[in-house]
Amino acid sequence: MFSDRQLPQAKYELLIENKRIGLNCSRALRAAGVVVAIVVITCLTVYISWRSLKSVDDRGFVKKLWELNLKNYGPVERLQHRAELYGSALKQYLDSNQSYTVIAVESAVINRSSNDVKTKTFRLVCYYTLPSNGTGGDLMPEEIDPSLCTHINIAFARITNGSLQPVNSTVMGLYNRVSALKSRNPSLKVLLTIGGSSEPGSFGTVSATHASRKLFIHDTLALLAKCKLDGLDFDWEFPAWQSDKRERVHFTQLLMELRDELNRRHSKFIVSVAVAAPKPIIDYSYDIPQMAE
Repeated sequence: MFSDRQLPQAKYELLIENKRIGLNCSRALRAAGVVVAIVVITCLTVYISWRSLKSVDDRGFVKKLWELNLKNYGPVERLQHRAELYGSALKQYLDSNQSYTVIAVESAVINRSSNDVKTKTFRLVCYYTLPSNGTGGDLMPEEIDPSLCTHINIAFARITNGSLQPVNSTVMGLYNRVSALKSRNPSLKVLLTIGGSSEPGSFGTVSATHASRKLFIHDTLALLAKCKLDGLDFDWEFPAWQSDKRERVHFTQLLMELRDELNRRHSKFIVSVAVAAPKPIIDYSYDIPQMAE
């Protein structure tokens, strides 16, 4: 006869084996979870560290870029202010509901002989921003092609405390180096642009009285003569616009007194003005007929 006592024992051993397999699976899952957690923590640590370093680098880049803009063009707020002025002027113009007509004109002059058509000379004015200290990739004066432009405006001379900002030997040397381009193109004219990131209200200060205008004109003409420059370019943004309404008249007086002094000296210095494009600013800031004289 066969005994069936071994069946419970076999069943018991099978349960033990299943339990062991379950324990092994549980341990494997826990180990896998620990590994995954370590990987996730490591990745997060690396990402956070990278973001931190990138943030520092970005801040450094932005700071350097801001410093470069500050030196060359003035504070970013200055550029933003200009954009806001242009925007408000455009809105004022559009809100005025002024109508205008565009007239199409044929490209050729009808019934006119070629002898009646006079060839006009053109002026190509280029602005040259002075190199900034310690910045690679700057365009040096000697690298400028003097035949590309008819006029080169050096940007910028600035106004500080009611007069031209003192010019150090380095800047003076740059002025002279740009002026030296005329030896390679005798017809080239080199002007000095005043404005840019000058202190807010600085133009208003130098143009406010006859005495301040006289001092400014004297200092400016002395600098132009010393650096062998051909003239002066004004970049005032913008007379009387959202400021003292008298600046419009004062600016006209400054230009007139400058022209009178040049005539008195029999000087051939050129005087130019960089003006705003929006019509409301033009009408409000500039006395065009007087400026044209």
